[in-house]
Amino acid sequence: ASLFLLWEVEVCLMLASSVAFVNLARTVTVWLPTSKTDPRALSCKRRWGCVCAPGREELLCAYHAALRQARRLVKHWPNGLPAGCPFFPTVGGVTVLKNAIVALVVQAAQQLGLRIVAEDGRDAWTGHVFRITGARHLARNGVEQALIMLLARWASAVILA
Repeated sequence: ASLFLLWEVEVCLMLASSVAFVNLARTVTVWLPTSKTDPRALSCKRRWGCVCAPGREELLCAYHAALRQARRLVKHWPNGLPAGCPFFPTVGGVTVLKNAIVALVVQAAQQLGLRIVAEDGRDAWTGHVFRITGARHLARNGVEQALIMLLARWASAVILA
């Protein structure tokens, strides 16, 4: 979710059928909405290739992270995925609610001993966590701001704030 700069609603609604792999090229392609006002209108695609050193799978490799998730789905449903299966389903195979995604992030932050309330009194972890952490990760690794804005589908200069 962070590497594709997703909103929590996109994490909830992403279908397994919206994720495609080319294993020989070690790439993953995800169909995404162009607007958060219509998160089911998939008209934009993003592709990431493997960034791992030869023979060493990295945790922050979008290709391998997506591949691990796809394998979890196949393991859970060895006879085939249910029609319309989310890429990140509940154990029952249904769509996760937005607030459940945020609650999961908050729980992970608590387990890591991270601050839950920001200095200004607001929640430190919101549904934008994947977009924020993804943009910061890309910026720390030298990706230019204009490219981060394109990848995140930001039409404004919000990244500069």
